[in-house]
Amino acid sequence: MQKYHSAHEFVPTVLLGVTPQSQLSIGKQSRSLFHLDYLDPADPAWISLATSDHLRRQWKEIESLQRQGKHLPLFGVPFAVKDNIDGAGLPTTAACPDFSYLPTKDAEVVRALRAAGTVLIGKTNLDALATGLIGTRSPYGAVPNTFNSKYISGGSSSGSASVVARGFVPFALGTDTAGSGRVPAGLNNILGLKATRGALSARGVVPACRTLDCVSILALTIADASVVFHVAASYDPQDSYSRAVIAFSLLFKLANLLYEGPWVAESFSAIEDFIVKDDVKIDPVVRGIIQRAHNFSAVDFFDSEYRKNDLIREIEVQFQDYDAILVPTDPLFPTHEDIKGEPVLENARLGRYTNFVNFLDWTALSVPAGFRTDGLPFGLTIISTRWQEEKLTRLGSQWLSTTPRQLGATQVTFQDMMTTPKDAPGSLAMIPLVVVGAHLSGVPLNAQLTDTCATFRCAEKTSCSYRLYQLASTTNIRKPDLRRVVEGEEIGLPIDVEVWDISTSGLGTLMSLLSSPLAIGSVELSDGEWMKGFFFWRTYVQSLTPPETLTPAKKSDPKPLFNSVLIANRGDIAVRIISTLKKLGIRPGQILEASFPEGVRVDTWIKSVSIVSPAYDPLLAKVFVCAYDRPEAIRKLAAALENTTLSGLQTNLEYLKQILQSHDFQNGTYQTNTLDSFKYQVPAFEVLDPGPSTTVQDYPGRQADLECTRAGPALLFHRDAYVCIVGGQASLEIDGTDASLSSQLYIKAGQNLKLGEIKTGCRAYISVKGGISVPPFLGSRSTFALGKIGGHCGRELRVGNIIPFDQSSNTAPIEDVKSYSTILPKYGKSWVINVLPGPHAFSDSFSESAFAELFQNPRKVHYNSNRVGVRLTGPKPTWARSDGLSFRIYACIEAHKEAPIPGVVELTPGVRSLHVAYNSSQDEIVAALQAATSVFSLESFVHGIPSRTFILPPASEDSASLAAVQRYSQTIRENSPWLPSNVDFLQRINGLETKPWIVGIGGQYLCIYGIESPGGYQLVGRTVPIWNRWAKREKPWMFNIFDQIRFYPISEEKLIQARELGQDDKLVTIVDGTFDIEKYERWLEENAADIASVTNKRRETLKISNPLSEAMRPGTSQLEANNQESMESGNGIQLRAGIAGRCWKAAVGVGDVVEEGQTLFWIEAMKMEIKINAPIKGTFSAVFVKPGDVLGAESRMATLVPL
Repeated sequence: MQKYHSAHEFVPTVLLGVTPQSQLSIGKQSRSLFHLDYLDPADPAWISLATSDHLRRQWKEIESLQRQGKHLPLFGVPFAVKDNIDGAGLPTTAACPDFSYLPTKDAEVVRALRAAGTVLIGKTNLDALATGLIGTRSPYGAVPNTFNSKYISGGSSSGSASVVARGFVPFALGTDTAGSGRVPAGLNNILGLKATRGALSARGVVPACRTLDCVSILALTIADASVVFHVAASYDPQDSYSRAVIAFSLLFKLANLLYEGPWVAESFSAIEDFIVKDDVKIDPVVRGIIQRAHNFSAVDFFDSEYRKNDLIREIEVQFQDYDAILVPTDPLFPTHEDIKGEPVLENARLGRYTNFVNFLDWTALSVPAGFRTDGLPFGLTIISTRWQEEKLTRLGSQWLSTTPRQLGATQVTFQDMMTTPKDAPGSLAMIPLVVVGAHLSGVPLNAQLTDTCATFRCAEKTSCSYRLYQLASTTNIRKPDLRRVVEGEEIGLPIDVEVWDISTSGLGTLMSLLSSPLAIGSVELSDGEWMKGFFFWRTYVQSLTPPETLTPAKKSDPKPLFNSVLIANRGDIAVRIISTLKKLGIRPGQILEASFPEGVRVDTWIKSVSIVSPAYDPLLAKVFVCAYDRPEAIRKLAAALENTTLSGLQTNLEYLKQILQSHDFQNGTYQTNTLDSFKYQVPAFEVLDPGPSTTVQDYPGRQADLECTRAGPALLFHRDAYVCIVGGQASLEIDGTDASLSSQLYIKAGQNLKLGEIKTGCRAYISVKGGISVPPFLGSRSTFALGKIGGHCGRELRVGNIIPFDQSSNTAPIEDVKSYSTILPKYGKSWVINVLPGPHAFSDSFSESAFAELFQNPRKVHYNSNRVGVRLTGPKPTWARSDGLSFRIYACIEAHKEAPIPGVVELTPGVRSLHVAYNSSQDEIVAALQAATSVFSLESFVHGIPSRTFILPPASEDSASLAAVQRYSQTIRENSPWLPSNVDFLQRINGLETKPWIVGIGGQYLCIYGIESPGGYQLVGRTVPIWNRWAKREKPWMFNIFDQIRFYPISEEKLIQARELGQDDKLVTIVDGTFDIEKYERWLEENAADIASVTNKRRETLKISNPLSEAMRPGTSQLEANNQESMESGNGIQLRAGIAGRCWKAAVGVGDVVEEGQTLFWIEAMKMEIKINAPIKGTFSAVFVKPGDVLGAESRMATLVPL
C-alpha cells in the first residue's frame, strides 16, 4: 500500500518518473495513483473516492499545465478534501445524503491547489453539516481514532485528519469554525493550521457559520502545511469574506449587514429550506443544535454582537504584549461511549481552547506534542493574532525540529526542518532583519532600508553576548556594528537594535550596498530567538594591528554610541513557584487567593479560584527580579516572595523563602546537589490522616485551633511545638506511645501525634501554643465548610495538608499548667445547660406554657445538629405571635449607619428578630437603643429606599434540585407530602391550575441558597451563585435589604455551561432604583380583593388535602430495632455506628469480603458524611442496617468475621 510521508518526498519521486507520470503515458494499469484499490471504500474516513477516469482527467490537466511552462510546486501530489468542500465531479454531501449535490466546478481553494499540480483523490467524512468537534455525527459512520478505535477522532474534519494521519495523503483540507481542524489534528498526532479568516477562500464550501468559517490545512509536516498555505492563499473577489494580504483595516469598512440571530442562526439561514423538511434524515443532535436558531431574535443577536466586540477589545488589550499563546488543543479525549452519554456537553468541552480563536479572528496552529501514558496522542495549539501564519509556522518549526517524531499513525519517524517556500508570494515571504547603529530609525543610513520598502516591526535588544564597535569611516557618518564576544573570555552587553521586515529581493539590494567588513549573519536577541542581522567578521578584528584596533564603548560612558550600549545587568534571579513539595509530590487543588507584588516580573497563568489539575505541569508562576548586583537581587526577590500570597493548595513558596536565606545561597557557594542536604524547616504540621472531620476553629479573642469530630487526626510536626488536647475522652499517642489528654505536651520536630476515636462526647480540640496561622475571613479564622470559607481553604483538613502555626510562641512552655486543670469540666451522659432568655423567649415569641415546658422536660440532641445550630427532640412549642418585624427596624438600621448608636457593633435584621452585637453592658445597650429609636423619623425613608432590581435566570426542577430532594427522602423522611416532587406539592396546596413551570412558593418567603445548606424550603430550581468570596465587589454577597428580584426562564444546560465557563454574571441584569413604601402599600390596598381570593383558595385547598397534618406526623425510625442484639450476629467483630445519625448508603452485604480500611457505610450526621471503614480484612456474616435507617451511637451495623 502506497503511503505518503510528506509532499516534499512525493514531488521528487514523481519528477524522476517512478510514479504515475511514466506509467500513464503508455497506458499501464499497474497499482498506481490512478488505481485507488489500496484504499478501502468502506473505510468510514472516506465518503467518496475518485474513479480512474476522474484521476486520468486530472492528470491530463496537469500535463497540459506543464507543457504551458506553468510553475507546479506540488506536481502530482495527491490530497483529499472534507466533504463540505466542492470538487468538480465528486458529490458534496456535507455528511447528509439528502443534502447531496454534484458540483460542476472546484471550490476556489481546490482550484488553486490543482493549478499547482495536485491530484484530488477523494472526499472525507465529517460531522453532519460540519456541526460538532467529535467526528461521530455522520450517517457514513463514526471515524475512529487512528491510535485506538475506542476513542473518537475529533471533528468535524474527522476524515481528513484520519487519512493524513495514516499516510494515505500528505495533506488534506478541512474546515474550522470553532476548532474543527485543530481538534482532530491534536487527537491524531498531525498538524492543523487554522488561517486568518479569508486568507483561504471559502467559496465553494458549504457554510456552517460564514462569518467564522475557515478552510483548514491538515498535514504531516510543518513544511507541507506552509507550502500548501502559500499556494492556496489568494484574494478571491467573489468571496465576500476573502481578504488580500494587505493592511486592509485602513482601507476596508464592514458592510452594514443585518443578521437574523446569534451565530447558530447563520447555520440555519444557510440551509433553512433543507432542514425544515420532515423527511430529511440528519443526526438528531445536529438538528437540535441548528434549530435552536428559533430561540433568538434580532435583539439577541445585536446584544451578543456588542458583547462579543467588547470582549474582543478587552482581550486584545490584555494580550497585546504577547507574541503567541500556547494551549492544549484538546482538553480531553472522549470515547464513543462518552459522546453517547453527553453529546452536547462533551462537544463544548472539546472546543474549550479553540472556539474563541474564530471569534477573535486569530490564527492558530495545532502541532503534535507527544503521547500520553496510554499511547494516545496529545496536541498543543500555538495561537497568535491575524496574519501571523508565518510566525506560527516558524514557532511550530522550532517546536518540532528539536527531536524526531512519529508521523500520524504511520509508525514512520520523521525529523522536521522548516524552510521558507520558494514559491511563496512576495507579500508573504518577508524576512525579519536585525539592524543596528547607523541603520536605526532616524539615522542617515536608515534610508537604505526604506528605499527597499522594508517596514519597521519592533525595537529589541540583543542577548548579553555582543559588543558594539565603531568602524572606520570615510564620511561624517559613524558606522557602529556588532561583534559577538568570545564566551568565557569577554563580557558582552545587551545592545539596542531594531527588527525590520524586508523582502528577499530587498535584502539582496541592501547587501549590495554593504562594504567590508560588514555582512549579514545570525544575531541572537534577548529572548533567545535568532534572526538575520548586521555583524562584522571576527577575522577582520583579529587582523588589525594595535594602532588600528576598534574602539569599544566604555562602561563609564553613559551614551557611548546612539544610546545603544548599556551596562550589563549581573543580578538577575528567577524562581519557579510550583504546586508541590519535596517528598509530597504534586498537590493539585484550587487556588483560593493569588496575589503578586508590583515592581517585579511575574509570569503566571493562575488567579484566585483557578483550578490546578493533576494532569499538567505543577508550575504556577515564575518570579523574576533584576538588580545591579547579586545581594540587591536577593533582597528584592526575598521581599517579592514575602509579599506573594498563594492560598488554597500546597506550594513551595515557603521552601523558596528559606533557600534565599540560606548561607550557601547568600554567599554563592551552593552546588548542584546542595538541595539534597538542605533542611527545610517550617513551623507547621502535616496531616497524615485527617480523621472523620477535623477543621480549624476559633472564638472571639482566642487563637485558632483544631476541632475534631468523632475521632481525631494523625499529624506529623515539622517544628517543635507545645500542644494541649481537651474535650471528649479519646486515646492519644505520640510516636506510638500513650500520652495524657488535658495536659501540656512537648512535641518535637519529626514526631507523630495521633488522636483516636472519641469515646465520650462528640468532639475534641487540639491546641498549639500561639495558634494556627490561617488568614481571617470576615474577622474570623473559623471554618464554615458549607460556605467554603474560613479556616484552611474553607474545608475540612485532608491528607497532605501543611498547616502552619506560630513558631515564636513555642520557644518556652506555659508556666503553672496544673492550676488550669481545676477548671476542666466533668462530662457525664446527662448535661444541664444554663441559658438566658433570648429574642425568641416568652412572652415575645413563646407561649407561656411552652416556655415553661422547655425547661421541665429532658431533650436529646438530634443527629442533624451541627455548628450552625443544635436541633432538640421533644415536645413542639407553641408560638405567641405570627408576624415578623416592622419597617421601623429597617429605618433604625439605616439611622445607625448615619449616626452610630453608642456601644452597638452591628445590627443585623432577621425574619422575626433584630440581632444586636454590642460591647457594653446589657442595661447600657438597652437604654442606648431606646434613646436612638425615639428620635429618628421614618419620613426620609418612605419614598426613597435604595433598591436594586436583580433579573435572575432560574432553571426549573434542575438535576441538582431533584438530587437534593432524593437525598432528603433517603436520609430524612421518605413519606412526606412534598415528595416526590416539591413543585407538584406547591402547585397542589396552592390550588394552581397553570402549566407546570409557573409555580408559587408556599409561605411568605423565597430562599436562594448561597451555599450548600441543610435546606428546609421547597426546592423548585437553581439559579446563579449569590455568594462569591472572590467576586469583584466589596462584599461577597449579592443582595442588600430591600433589593427586588425578578426571574426569567433558562435551560439547565445553558445555566451549567455558564457556570463552567465562569460567565454566571452575564446571565444577571441589575437595575438601580428605589423602593417607595407608600406606593407599595397603595398597591396592596388596590389588590386586596385579588390577594384575599388567592389566599382563600389556598386555605380551602389545604382543608381538603390537609397535607400539613400529614407533615406533622413523626417519621418512622429504625433506632429501636437497630439497638437490639441479634441472634444472627455470630462471633465476629460488631461494627457500631459510634455516632447518632441516619444511614444513607451501604456498600456491603452478607458474604462480602472486604479489605482493611475499605469504606462500608456512610452515615449522615451533623450535616456531614461520616464514613465507617473496615477495621480489619474479613467477611460479613450479618448486616443490620439499610439506607434510611436512623441510628444511635451504639447501634450495631454489621458483624465482620476476620480472615
